[in-house]
Amino acid sequence: MASIVQRNKSFSVVYTVYEGDKKKQKWETYHSYEAALRRKEQLDLIQQHEKERAQYREGTLAQFLEEYVDLYGRIHWACSTYTSNEGLIRNYIVPFMGSMWLSEFSPKVIAALYGKLQSDPKITPSVLTNIHKLLHSAFEQAVLWEYVPRNPFQKANVPKAFPTEIPMLTTDEIKILIRNCENPMLSIAIHLAF
Repeated sequence: MASIVQRNKSFSVVYTVYEGDKKKQKWETYHSYEAALRRKEQLDLIQQHEKERAQYREGTLAQFLEEYVDLYGRIHWACSTYTSNEGLIRNYIVPFMGSMWLSEFSPKVIAALYGKLQSDPKITPSVLTNIHKLLHSAFEQAVLWEYVPRNPFQKANVPKAFPTEIPMLTTDEIKILIRNCENPMLSIAIHLAF
């Protein structure tokens, strides 16, 4: 925290800096109180910003994503994108990796997390791709906000989606389905579908 000290007709802004392990006191002299006050406000703002950065270096992914959605998502996402990304965060990201520290993420850790997510039958390859896109974007913002030095999702590989065949009804099965359908509206829907 900086302070202003009056010395004769000048004003000095006094603050502490750390160079390695050493603590030094700095004095900057200004000829008007207004100039000294502006410099003090600048130093206080810098110090507050550094405290926030230090706090988020030690923050969890869930805490960061909450801030990311508030500051970035509300401005840049369309309503449907906002809803789907909120769902991804709430249903998949926070339960699986929300308690991890931001500093713990690396391409190797991400590959292990993706392997764990792939083993869950609820998570399809397209959902995993959407999770990757969201986390890549979030960590790009974390780099810009200086919470992390680099984006670990930049070098992470997303498992490829392999198309699966959907079993179709044969013509005999469709005829049996229509014949046994008692609801006329459902029968019309079956005719239109096949």
